[in-house]
Amino acid sequence: MKWGDGLRSQPEELSRQASGLRQAAEGLRQASDALERTSTDPWQGRAQQAEHKQRERRREALDRQTRQLEPIADALEAAASSFQEIQRAQRRTIEKAHRWQFEIGDSGWVSDVAGFNLDPRRPFVRASLAASVVSLSFRLNTTDVALATKLYWQDAKADVIGFGAGLRDGIEDAIDWTGDRIRDGLDWASDQWGEHVQPRIDAAGAAWDRLKDGITNPPQWFKDWINEGKPPYISQVGGEAITVLARGAGVIANAVTGRDLHIADDGVPWTGETRSVPDKGSIGGISDLMDITMDTYNRGDSDRNSVTVTAVVGDDGQVRYIASIPGTAEGLGGLAGWGGAPSGLDWSANFAHIGEGPSAATQGAADAIQQAIQQDIEYRRANGLPVPEGKPELLLTGHSQGGIIAGQMLTSSHYLDGFEVKGIVSAGSPTETLAMDPNVPVTNFQTQYDPIPRADLEGLRVDGTRDPSSNVTNITMPHSGGANPLNYTPWYTHQQSTYQQDIAKLESGQGNVVDVAAVRHLDAQYHQFLHGTTTTYKTEFGREYR
Repeated sequence: MKWGDGLRSQPEELSRQASGLRQAAEGLRQASDALERTSTDPWQGRAQQAEHKQRERRREALDRQTRQLEPIADALEAAASSFQEIQRAQRRTIEKAHRWQFEIGDSGWVSDVAGFNLDPRRPFVRASLAASVVSLSFRLNTTDVALATKLYWQDAKADVIGFGAGLRDGIEDAIDWTGDRIRDGLDWASDQWGEHVQPRIDAAGAAWDRLKDGITNPPQWFKDWINEGKPPYISQVGGEAITVLARGAGVIANAVTGRDLHIADDGVPWTGETRSVPDKGSIGGISDLMDITMDTYNRGDSDRNSVTVTAVVGDDGQVRYIASIPGTAEGLGGLAGWGGAPSGLDWSANFAHIGEGPSAATQGAADAIQQAIQQDIEYRRANGLPVPEGKPELLLTGHSQGGIIAGQMLTSSHYLDGFEVKGIVSAGSPTETLAMDPNVPVTNFQTQYDPIPRADLEGLRVDGTRDPSSNVTNITMPHSGGANPLNYTPWYTHQQSTYQQDIAKLESGQGNVVDVAAVRHLDAQYHQFLHGTTTTYKTEFGREYR
Protein backbone atom coordinates (compact mmCIF):
# COMPACT_ATOMS: atom_id res chain seq x y z
CA MET A 1 0.00 0.00 0.00
CA LYS A 2 1.09 3.55 -0.70
CA TRP A 3 0.87 6.46 1.73
CA GLY A 4 -2.28 7.72 0.01
CA ASP A 5 -3.93 4.28 0.21
CA GLY A 6 -3.82 4.51 3.97
CA LEU A 7 -5.68 7.81 3.91
CA ARG A 8 -8.27 6.35 1.52
CA SER A 9 -8.87 3.19 3.52
CA GLN A 10 -12.27 2.93 5.18
CA PRO A 11 -11.86 1.37 8.62
CA GLU A 12 -15.46 2.25 9.49
CA GLU A 13 -16.67 0.06 6.63
CA LEU A 14 -14.46 -2.81 7.84
CA SER A 15 -15.94 -2.43 11.32
CA ARG A 16 -19.47 -2.44 9.87
CA GLN A 17 -18.75 -5.62 7.92
CA ALA A 18 -17.25 -7.26 11.01
CA SER A 19 -20.37 -6.39 13.00
CA GLY A 20 -22.60 -7.81 10.25
CA LEU A 21 -20.63 -11.07 10.19
CA ARG A 22 -20.89 -11.41 13.95
CA GLN A 23 -24.65 -10.94 13.76
CA ALA A 24 -24.84 -13.58 11.01
CA ALA A 25 -22.72 -15.97 13.09
CA GLU A 26 -25.01 -15.45 16.05
CA GLY A 27 -28.03 -16.21 13.87
CA LEU A 28 -26.40 -19.44 12.64
CA ARG A 29 -25.55 -20.39 16.21
CA GLN A 30 -29.15 -19.89 17.30
CA ALA A 31 -30.41 -21.99 14.34
CA SER A 32 -27.99 -24.78 15.31
CA ASP A 33 -29.23 -24.66 18.89
CA ALA A 34 -32.81 -24.84 17.65
CA LEU A 35 -32.03 -27.93 15.56
CA GLU A 36 -30.42 -29.56 18.58
CA ARG A 37 -33.59 -29.01 20.57
CA THR A 38 -35.78 -30.44 17.78
CA SER A 39 -37.29 -33.79 18.86
CA THR A 40 -37.20 -36.90 16.62
CA ASP A 41 -39.73 -38.73 18.76
CA PRO A 42 -42.48 -38.71 16.05
CA TRP A 43 -40.24 -40.96 13.91
CA GLN A 44 -39.47 -44.55 14.70
CA GLY A 45 -36.86 -47.03 13.57
CA ARG A 46 -34.93 -46.18 10.41
CA ALA A 47 -37.03 -43.04 9.85
CA GLN A 48 -35.91 -41.72 13.22
CA GLN A 49 -32.27 -42.56 12.49
CA ALA A 50 -32.44 -40.90 9.06
CA GLU A 51 -34.03 -37.77 10.52
CA HIS A 52 -31.48 -37.61 13.31
CA LYS A 53 -28.58 -38.00 10.84
CA GLN A 54 -30.01 -35.30 8.55
CA ARG A 55 -30.44 -32.94 11.50
CA GLU A 56 -26.85 -33.50 12.63
CA ARG A 57 -25.55 -32.77 9.12
CA ARG A 58 -27.52 -29.52 9.08
CA ARG A 59 -26.19 -28.60 12.53
CA GLU A 60 -22.66 -29.43 11.48
CA ALA A 61 -23.01 -27.27 8.37
CA LEU A 62 -24.33 -24.38 10.48
CA ASP A 63 -21.52 -24.76 13.03
CA ARG A 64 -18.93 -24.91 10.25
CA GLN A 65 -20.25 -21.69 8.74
CA THR A 66 -20.23 -20.08 12.17
CA ARG A 67 -16.58 -21.07 12.68
CA GLN A 68 -15.72 -19.58 9.29
CA LEU A 69 -17.43 -16.24 9.96
CA GLU A 70 -15.93 -15.50 13.38
CA PRO A 71 -12.22 -15.45 12.32
CA ILE A 72 -13.13 -13.24 9.36
CA ALA A 73 -14.94 -10.83 11.68
CA ASP A 74 -11.93 -10.83 14.03
CA ALA A 75 -9.56 -10.11 11.14
CA LEU A 76 -11.74 -7.26 9.83
CA GLU A 77 -12.11 -5.74 13.30
CA ALA A 78 -8.36 -5.90 14.02
CA ALA A 79 -7.56 -4.35 10.64
CA ALA A 80 -10.15 -1.59 11.20
CA SER A 81 -8.60 -0.69 14.55
CA SER A 82 -5.08 -0.68 13.09
CA PHE A 83 -6.10 1.42 10.07
CA GLN A 84 -7.84 3.95 12.35
CA GLU A 85 -4.73 4.35 14.48
CA ILE A 86 -2.51 4.68 11.42
CA GLN A 87 -4.80 7.27 9.82
CA ARG A 88 -4.72 9.39 12.99
CA ALA A 89 -0.92 9.28 12.95
CA GLN A 90 -0.93 10.14 9.21
CA ARG A 91 -3.12 13.19 9.79
CA ARG A 92 -0.87 14.41 12.60
CA THR A 93 2.13 14.01 10.31
CA ILE A 94 0.36 15.91 7.52
CA GLU A 95 -0.56 18.73 9.92
CA LYS A 96 3.07 19.00 11.01
CA ALA A 97 4.16 19.04 7.36
CA HIS A 98 1.74 21.88 6.55
CA ARG A 99 2.95 23.92 9.52
CA TRP A 100 6.48 23.71 8.16
CA GLN A 101 5.37 24.21 4.52
CA PHE A 102 6.02 20.69 3.32
CA GLU A 103 3.74 18.43 1.28
CA ILE A 104 3.49 14.65 1.43
CA GLY A 105 2.61 13.11 -1.93
CA ASP A 106 0.44 10.07 -2.58
CA SER A 107 3.53 7.87 -2.75
CA GLY A 108 4.85 9.29 0.56
CA TRP A 109 7.49 11.59 -0.90
CA VAL A 110 8.08 14.74 1.23
CA SER A 111 8.47 17.87 -0.89
CA ASP A 112 9.32 21.45 0.06
CA VAL A 113 6.70 24.05 -0.93
CA ALA A 114 8.13 26.98 1.02
CA GLY A 115 10.40 28.24 -1.72
CA PHE A 116 13.55 30.04 -0.60
CA ASN A 117 13.88 29.56 3.15
CA LEU A 118 17.10 29.55 5.21
CA ASP A 119 15.55 28.37 8.46
CA PRO A 120 18.22 25.89 9.74
CA ARG A 121 15.54 23.76 11.40
CA ARG A 122 13.84 22.74 8.15
CA PRO A 123 16.25 19.92 7.15
CA PHE A 124 15.73 18.27 10.54
CA VAL A 125 11.95 18.64 10.26
CA ARG A 126 12.00 17.12 6.77
CA ALA A 127 14.07 14.17 7.98
CA SER A 128 11.64 13.65 10.86
CA LEU A 129 8.66 13.71 8.47
CA ALA A 130 10.32 11.23 6.12
CA ALA A 131 11.01 8.86 9.03
CA SER A 132 7.36 9.06 10.09
CA VAL A 133 6.18 8.34 6.53
CA VAL A 134 8.42 5.24 6.28
CA SER A 135 7.28 3.93 9.66
CA LEU A 136 3.57 4.46 8.93
CA SER A 137 3.83 3.01 5.41
CA PHE A 138 5.43 -0.12 6.86
CA ARG A 139 2.58 -0.44 9.35
CA LEU A 140 0.03 0.03 6.55
CA ASN A 141 1.48 -2.79 4.50
CA THR A 142 1.88 -5.07 7.53
CA THR A 143 -1.81 -4.59 8.39
CA ASP A 144 -2.90 -5.06 4.79
CA VAL A 145 -0.90 -8.29 4.32
CA ALA A 146 -2.14 -9.70 7.62
CA LEU A 147 -5.78 -9.07 6.66
CA ALA A 148 -5.38 -10.47 3.12
CA THR A 149 -3.67 -13.62 4.42
CA LYS A 150 -6.37 -14.32 6.99
CA LEU A 151 -9.17 -13.79 4.45
CA TYR A 152 -7.38 -15.95 1.88
CA TRP A 153 -7.08 -18.92 4.19
CA GLN A 154 -10.67 -18.67 5.32
CA ASP A 155 -11.75 -18.59 1.68
CA ALA A 156 -9.48 -21.56 0.88
CA LYS A 157 -11.02 -23.55 3.69
CA ALA A 158 -14.53 -22.88 2.40
CA ASP A 159 -13.58 -24.02 -1.13
CA VAL A 160 -11.89 -27.24 -0.05
CA ILE A 161 -14.64 -28.21 2.35
CA GLY A 162 -17.05 -28.50 -0.59
CA PHE A 163 -15.18 -31.48 -2.11
CA GLY A 164 -17.03 -34.02 -0.07
CA ALA A 165 -17.69 -35.37 3.35
CA GLY A 166 -15.15 -38.17 3.08
CA LEU A 167 -12.16 -35.84 2.61
CA ARG A 168 -13.63 -32.88 4.43
CA ASP A 169 -12.37 -33.49 7.96
CA GLY A 170 -8.80 -34.36 6.99
CA ILE A 171 -8.46 -31.51 4.53
CA GLU A 172 -10.07 -29.01 6.90
CA ASP A 173 -7.71 -30.07 9.68
CA ALA A 174 -4.74 -29.64 7.34
CA ILE A 175 -5.94 -26.19 6.30
CA ASP A 176 -6.62 -25.27 9.92
CA TRP A 177 -3.11 -26.36 10.87
CA THR A 178 -1.55 -24.40 7.99
CA GLY A 179 -3.69 -21.36 8.73
CA ASP A 180 -2.76 -21.54 12.40
CA ARG A 181 0.92 -21.64 11.51
CA ILE A 182 0.54 -18.60 9.25
CA ARG A 183 -1.42 -16.75 11.92
CA ASP A 184 1.23 -17.71 14.44
CA GLY A 185 3.86 -16.30 12.10
CA LEU A 186 1.94 -13.09 11.61
CA ASP A 187 1.31 -12.80 15.34
CA TRP A 188 5.01 -13.39 15.99
CA ALA A 189 5.96 -10.70 13.48
CA SER A 190 3.42 -8.34 15.04
CA ASP A 191 4.75 -9.11 18.52
CA GLN A 192 8.34 -8.56 17.37
CA TRP A 193 7.33 -5.22 15.92
CA GLY A 194 5.45 -4.21 19.03
CA GLU A 195 8.01 -5.49 21.51
CA HIS A 196 11.30 -4.79 19.77
CA VAL A 197 11.06 -2.60 16.67
CA GLN A 198 8.47 0.02 17.59
CA PRO A 199 9.94 0.72 21.07
CA ARG A 200 13.33 1.33 19.46
CA ILE A 201 11.83 3.72 16.93
CA ASP A 202 9.93 5.57 19.67
CA ALA A 203 12.94 5.74 21.99
CA ALA A 204 15.28 6.91 19.23
CA GLY A 205 12.63 9.46 18.19
CA ALA A 206 12.53 10.94 21.69
CA ALA A 207 16.32 11.37 21.71
CA TRP A 208 16.24 12.73 18.15
CA ASP A 209 13.67 15.36 19.18
CA ARG A 210 15.99 16.52 21.97
CA LEU A 211 18.95 16.68 19.61
CA LYS A 212 16.90 18.54 17.00
CA ASP A 213 15.47 21.00 19.54
CA GLY A 214 18.95 21.75 20.85
CA ILE A 215 20.26 22.45 17.35
CA THR A 216 17.26 24.46 16.16
CA ASN A 217 17.11 26.48 19.42
CA PRO A 218 20.76 27.35 20.07
CA PRO A 219 21.92 29.07 23.28
CA GLN A 220 21.93 32.84 23.54
CA TRP A 221 25.70 33.16 23.13
CA PHE A 222 25.45 31.49 19.71
CA LYS A 223 22.75 33.95 18.60
CA ASP A 224 24.86 36.87 19.84
CA TRP A 225 27.83 35.49 17.94
CA ILE A 226 25.90 35.16 14.68
CA ASN A 227 23.78 38.31 14.95
CA GLU A 228 26.14 40.70 16.73
CA GLY A 229 29.57 39.21 16.13
CA LYS A 230 30.20 38.88 19.88
CA PRO A 231 32.77 36.08 20.34
CA PRO A 232 31.72 33.46 22.88
CA TYR A 233 33.85 31.92 25.57
CA ILE A 234 35.73 28.82 24.47
CA SER A 235 34.24 26.99 27.46
CA GLN A 236 30.74 27.77 26.16
CA VAL A 237 31.55 26.37 22.72
CA GLY A 238 33.13 23.27 24.25
CA GLY A 239 30.27 22.70 26.69
CA GLU A 240 27.66 22.95 23.94
CA ALA A 241 29.67 20.70 21.59
CA ILE A 242 29.87 17.95 24.20
CA THR A 243 26.16 18.37 24.97
CA VAL A 244 25.22 17.97 21.29
CA LEU A 245 27.49 14.92 20.93
CA ALA A 246 25.96 13.36 24.04
CA ARG A 247 22.46 13.86 22.66
CA GLY A 248 23.55 12.32 19.36
CA ALA A 249 24.91 9.32 21.27
CA GLY A 250 21.55 9.18 23.03
CA VAL A 251 19.79 8.58 19.70
CA ILE A 252 21.97 5.53 19.06
CA ALA A 253 21.78 4.25 22.64
CA ASN A 254 17.98 4.54 22.69
CA ALA A 255 17.68 2.72 19.36
CA VAL A 256 19.86 -0.13 20.67
CA THR A 257 18.14 -0.53 24.05
CA GLY A 258 14.58 0.26 23.01
CA ARG A 259 14.04 2.62 25.94
CA ASP A 260 14.65 6.27 26.62
CA LEU A 261 17.87 6.57 28.61
CA HIS A 262 17.45 10.37 28.85
CA ILE A 263 21.10 10.97 27.93
CA ALA A 264 21.73 14.74 28.11
CA ASP A 265 18.03 15.20 28.86
CA ASP A 266 17.61 17.79 31.61
CA GLY A 267 13.95 17.01 32.34
CA VAL A 268 11.96 19.47 34.47
CA PRO A 269 12.72 20.87 37.96
CA TRP A 270 11.61 18.93 41.02
CA THR A 271 11.57 20.02 44.67
CA GLY A 272 10.68 17.90 47.70
CA GLU A 273 9.38 18.82 51.13
CA THR A 274 11.46 20.85 53.57
CA ARG A 275 12.38 19.21 56.85
CA SER A 276 14.07 20.54 59.94
CA VAL A 277 17.25 18.65 60.86
CA PRO A 278 19.39 18.55 64.03
CA ASP A 279 21.55 21.64 64.26
CA LYS A 280 25.34 21.28 64.25
CA GLY A 281 25.91 24.36 66.34
CA SER A 282 27.36 27.78 65.66
CA ILE A 283 29.38 28.40 62.51
CA GLY A 284 32.83 29.47 63.61
CA GLY A 285 34.27 30.58 60.27
CA ILE A 286 34.88 29.77 56.63
CA SER A 287 36.08 26.25 57.44
CA ASP A 288 32.79 25.41 59.18
CA LEU A 289 30.94 26.93 56.25
CA MET A 290 32.75 24.56 53.86
CA ASP A 291 31.98 21.60 56.14
CA ILE A 292 28.26 22.35 55.78
CA THR A 293 28.70 22.67 52.03
CA MET A 294 30.47 19.34 51.65
CA ASP A 295 27.90 17.63 53.88
CA THR A 296 25.27 18.27 51.17
CA TYR A 297 26.81 15.38 49.20
CA ASN A 298 25.46 12.97 51.83
CA ARG A 299 22.01 11.94 50.59
CA GLY A 300 21.53 8.80 52.65
CA ASP A 301 19.15 6.33 51.03
CA SER A 302 17.60 8.89 48.70
CA ASP A 303 18.36 9.18 44.99
CA ARG A 304 18.46 12.97 45.27
CA ASN A 305 20.62 15.43 47.18
CA SER A 306 19.39 18.29 49.34
CA VAL A 307 20.02 21.98 49.63
CA THR A 308 20.95 22.84 53.22
CA VAL A 309 19.56 26.16 54.43
CA THR A 310 20.97 27.48 57.70
CA ALA A 311 19.15 30.29 59.49
CA VAL A 312 21.65 32.40 61.47
CA VAL A 313 20.69 34.92 64.16
CA GLY A 314 23.69 37.26 64.37
CA ASP A 315 24.88 39.24 67.34
CA ASP A 316 22.86 42.18 66.00
CA GLY A 317 19.66 40.13 66.40
CA GLN A 318 19.00 39.94 62.65
CA VAL A 319 18.11 36.69 60.88
CA ARG A 320 20.17 35.79 57.84
CA TYR A 321 20.38 32.66 55.72
CA ILE A 322 23.08 30.47 54.21
CA ALA A 323 22.12 28.13 51.34
CA SER A 324 24.61 25.33 50.61
CA ILE A 325 24.32 23.49 47.29
CA PRO A 326 25.91 20.11 46.44
CA GLY A 327 27.98 19.51 43.32
CA THR A 328 28.17 16.62 40.88
CA ALA A 329 26.71 13.56 42.58
CA GLU A 330 26.86 10.96 39.77
CA GLY A 331 29.94 9.08 38.59
CA LEU A 332 31.61 10.01 35.31
CA GLY A 333 31.84 6.42 34.04
CA GLY A 334 28.26 5.24 34.65
CA LEU A 335 25.07 5.77 32.68
CA ALA A 336 23.63 7.84 35.54
CA GLY A 337 26.48 10.28 35.02
CA TRP A 338 25.14 11.26 31.59
CA GLY A 339 21.42 11.40 31.95
CA GLY A 340 18.32 10.27 33.72
CA ALA A 341 19.62 10.67 37.27
CA PRO A 342 16.88 12.19 39.49
CA SER A 343 19.50 14.29 41.27
CA GLY A 344 20.05 16.45 38.17
CA LEU A 345 23.69 16.68 39.27
CA ASP A 346 25.36 14.64 36.55
CA TRP A 347 28.08 15.26 33.96
CA SER A 348 25.72 16.05 31.12
CA ALA A 349 24.29 18.82 33.33
CA ASN A 350 27.84 20.02 34.00
CA PHE A 351 28.52 20.62 30.31
CA ALA A 352 25.04 21.97 29.64
CA HIS A 353 25.48 24.41 32.54
CA ILE A 354 28.47 25.94 30.76
CA GLY A 355 27.26 25.53 27.18
CA GLU A 356 23.57 26.38 27.51
CA GLY A 357 22.92 27.96 30.89
CA PRO A 358 20.73 27.21 33.93
CA SER A 359 19.38 23.70 34.28
CA ALA A 360 16.47 21.96 35.96
CA ALA A 361 18.69 21.57 39.03
CA THR A 362 19.22 25.35 39.11
CA GLN A 363 15.50 25.99 39.29
CA GLY A 364 14.94 23.07 41.67
CA ALA A 365 17.63 24.34 44.06
CA ALA A 366 16.29 27.91 43.91
CA ASP A 367 12.79 26.66 44.72
CA ALA A 368 14.20 24.57 47.58
CA ILE A 369 15.97 27.61 49.06
CA GLN A 370 12.87 29.78 48.91
CA GLN A 371 10.72 27.01 50.37
CA ALA A 372 13.06 26.38 53.32
CA ILE A 373 13.40 30.07 54.16
CA GLN A 374 9.64 30.57 53.99
CA GLN A 375 9.14 27.63 56.35
CA ASP A 376 11.67 29.10 58.79
CA ILE A 377 9.96 32.51 58.71
CA GLU A 378 6.56 30.93 59.38
CA TYR A 379 8.03 28.93 62.27
CA ARG A 380 9.57 32.04 63.78
CA ARG A 381 6.37 34.04 63.51
CA ALA A 382 4.35 31.25 65.09
CA ASN A 383 6.77 31.05 68.04
CA GLY A 384 7.46 34.75 68.56
CA LEU A 385 11.06 34.53 67.35
CA PRO A 386 12.95 37.18 65.37
CA VAL A 387 12.17 37.31 61.63
CA PRO A 388 14.13 38.99 58.84
CA GLU A 389 13.49 42.69 58.34
CA GLY A 390 12.83 43.55 54.71
CA LYS A 391 14.37 41.27 52.12
CA PRO A 392 16.09 38.31 53.81
CA GLU A 393 19.86 38.41 53.35
CA LEU A 394 21.28 35.30 51.72
CA LEU A 395 24.77 33.83 51.30
CA LEU A 396 25.19 31.04 48.74
CA THR A 397 27.82 28.30 48.91
CA GLY A 398 28.64 25.33 46.71
CA HIS A 399 31.36 22.95 45.65
CA SER A 400 32.06 22.23 41.96
CA GLN A 401 28.72 22.10 40.12
CA GLY A 402 27.09 23.50 43.27
CA GLY A 403 29.09 26.70 42.79
CA ILE A 404 27.99 26.87 39.15
CA ILE A 405 24.34 26.50 40.18
CA ALA A 406 24.78 29.22 42.79
CA GLY A 407 26.30 31.51 40.14
CA GLN A 408 23.48 30.77 37.71
CA MET A 409 20.97 31.94 40.29
CA LEU A 410 22.53 35.38 39.83
CA THR A 411 21.89 35.38 36.07
CA SER A 412 18.20 36.21 36.48
CA SER A 413 16.24 37.89 39.27
CA HIS A 414 13.43 35.32 39.11
CA TYR A 415 15.49 32.59 40.79
CA LEU A 416 15.80 34.30 44.16
CA ASP A 417 13.27 37.07 43.80
CA GLY A 418 12.58 38.66 47.18
CA PHE A 419 16.03 37.95 48.63
CA GLU A 420 19.15 40.09 48.92
CA VAL A 421 22.05 37.87 47.87
CA LYS A 422 25.15 39.16 49.67
CA GLY A 423 27.65 36.86 47.99
CA ILE A 424 28.80 33.42 46.91
CA VAL A 425 31.57 31.37 48.50
CA SER A 426 32.40 28.40 46.28
CA ALA A 427 35.11 25.75 46.04
CA GLY A 428 36.42 24.12 42.87
CA SER A 429 33.85 25.84 40.63
CA PRO A 430 34.39 27.33 37.13
CA THR A 431 32.47 30.58 37.61
CA GLU A 432 34.30 33.15 35.47
CA THR A 433 32.13 32.79 32.36
CA LEU A 434 28.69 32.91 33.98
CA ALA A 435 26.59 35.96 33.16
CA MET A 436 26.10 36.82 36.83
CA ASP A 437 24.96 40.04 38.46
CA PRO A 438 28.30 41.89 38.69
CA ASN A 439 27.27 43.60 41.95
CA VAL A 440 27.33 40.35 43.93
CA PRO A 441 30.84 39.30 45.05
CA VAL A 442 31.94 35.73 44.32
CA THR A 443 34.89 34.13 46.09
CA ASN A 444 36.07 30.80 44.68
CA PHE A 445 38.66 28.56 46.32
CA GLN A 446 40.72 26.43 43.96
CA THR A 447 43.53 24.00 44.72
CA GLN A 448 46.73 24.41 42.78
CA TYR A 449 46.29 21.53 40.32
CA ASP A 450 42.52 21.11 40.22
CA PRO A 451 41.45 21.28 36.53
CA ILE A 452 37.72 21.65 37.24
CA PRO A 453 37.64 25.32 38.37
CA ARG A 454 39.90 26.13 35.42
CA ALA A 455 37.46 24.67 32.89
CA ASP A 456 36.26 28.23 32.23
CA LEU A 457 39.79 28.98 30.91
CA GLU A 458 39.74 32.19 32.94
CA GLY A 459 37.31 33.86 30.55
CA LEU A 460 39.19 33.10 27.31
CA ARG A 461 37.08 33.85 24.22
CA VAL A 462 37.37 32.29 20.77
CA ASP A 463 39.08 35.42 19.40
CA GLY A 464 41.92 35.06 21.94
CA THR A 465 40.79 37.85 24.27
CA ARG A 466 40.09 37.32 27.96
CA ASP A 467 36.96 38.63 29.60
CA PRO A 468 36.49 37.01 33.02
CA SER A 469 33.66 38.07 35.30
CA SER A 470 34.77 41.13 37.23
CA ASN A 471 33.04 40.05 40.46
CA VAL A 472 34.93 36.74 40.84
CA THR A 473 37.93 36.47 43.16
CA ASN A 474 39.91 33.22 43.08
CA ILE A 475 41.91 32.04 46.08
CA THR A 476 44.44 29.48 44.86
CA MET A 477 45.75 27.13 47.54
CA PRO A 478 49.13 25.35 47.23
CA HIS A 479 49.18 21.62 46.54
CA SER A 480 48.85 19.69 49.79
CA GLY A 481 49.21 16.15 48.49
CA GLY A 482 52.95 15.77 48.88
CA ALA A 483 55.08 14.07 46.21
CA ASN A 484 52.74 11.12 45.67
CA PRO A 485 51.87 11.25 41.94
CA LEU A 486 48.38 9.89 42.68
CA ASN A 487 47.69 13.06 44.63
CA TYR A 488 48.05 15.17 41.49
CA THR A 489 44.96 13.65 39.88
CA PRO A 490 41.54 15.38 39.77
CA TRP A 491 40.26 12.69 42.14
CA TYR A 492 42.53 14.14 44.82
CA THR A 493 42.85 17.80 43.90
CA HIS A 494 39.08 18.24 43.39
CA GLN A 495 37.65 16.05 46.13
CA GLN A 496 35.71 17.58 49.00
CA SER A 497 38.10 16.50 51.76
CA THR A 498 41.05 18.16 50.01
CA TYR A 499 39.26 21.49 49.93
CA GLN A 500 38.13 21.10 53.54
CA GLN A 501 41.67 20.47 54.84
CA ASP A 502 43.29 23.18 52.70
CA ILE A 503 40.76 25.85 53.67
CA ALA A 504 41.07 24.84 57.34
CA LYS A 505 44.87 25.36 57.10
CA LEU A 506 44.43 28.85 55.68
CA GLU A 507 41.91 29.73 58.37
CA SER A 508 44.37 28.60 61.05
CA GLY A 509 47.04 30.90 59.60
CA GLN A 510 49.06 28.28 57.70
CA GLY A 511 49.99 29.05 54.11
CA ASN A 512 50.60 32.00 51.84
CA VAL A 513 50.30 35.31 53.66
CA VAL A 514 48.08 36.76 50.93
CA ASP A 515 45.73 33.78 50.99
CA VAL A 516 45.53 33.76 54.79
CA ALA A 517 44.66 37.45 54.69
CA ALA A 518 42.02 36.78 52.03
CA VAL A 519 40.32 34.16 54.21
CA ARG A 520 40.36 36.47 57.23
CA HIS A 521 38.89 39.23 55.11
CA LEU A 522 36.19 36.82 53.95
CA ASP A 523 35.40 35.93 57.56
CA ALA A 524 35.05 39.62 58.40
CA GLN A 525 32.99 40.28 55.25
CA TYR A 526 30.42 37.63 56.20
CA HIS A 527 30.86 37.84 59.98
CA GLN A 528 27.13 38.13 60.68
CA PHE A 529 26.49 34.95 58.64
CA LEU A 530 29.33 32.96 60.24
CA HIS A 531 28.86 33.69 63.93
CA GLY A 532 25.51 33.26 65.62
CA THR A 533 22.69 30.95 66.67
CA THR A 534 21.67 28.56 63.89
CA THR A 535 18.69 26.49 62.76
CA THR A 536 19.05 24.05 59.88
CA TYR A 537 16.72 22.78 57.14
CA LYS A 538 17.14 20.38 54.24
CA THR A 539 15.12 20.22 51.03
CA GLU A 540 15.65 17.64 48.30
CA PHE A 541 15.75 18.88 44.71
CA GLY A 542 16.56 17.61 41.25
CA ARG A 543 14.74 16.74 38.05
CA GLU A 544 11.93 14.51 36.84
CA TYR A 545 10.54 13.37 33.49
CA ARG A 546 6.90 13.69 32.44
